[in-house]
Amino acid sequence: MNSAQEDDYLTVAEIAARLKVNPQTVRNWITRHELRAVRVGARRVRILRADLDSFLAATDATPLRDPSENERAAIQQTEQLAAALQSARAALAADRKTDLAIALYTLIAAAEPLLDTRASQEPPAAAKRQVREAPPADD
Repeated sequence: MNSAQEDDYLTVAEIAARLKVNPQTVRNWITRHELRAVRVGARRVRILRADLDSFLAATDATPLRDPSENERAAIQQTEQLAAALQSARAALAADRKTDLAIALYTLIAAAEPLLDTRASQEPPAAAKRQVREAPPADD
């Protein structure tokens, strides 16, 4: 089997994650012969992407699509930001100043690409309007 054919097979866990359902739900569909699957060994099954797409079409659901490169990058950036935030919270809770400084540096590094992306997508006129609409500072 070549690598292109191997990519066409999905696991129960992959389908469950993409559809945001419990893996047992996917197994139930297979048991009820609603979703075709290929047995690999005694307990493992694989589902052809085409069979999954047919199943989804029969249920009026939208077929799966692979995330784009931009979507994968955004997911990775969000995961890095969440990990850095968790690390900063742990360091703060433990009152470890050195670890907190490192965690904050990591948090900033993880947040900057997200902020740069948002700033580049915002039209300049809207940015100027936001500056003018800011309330005066209380002194």
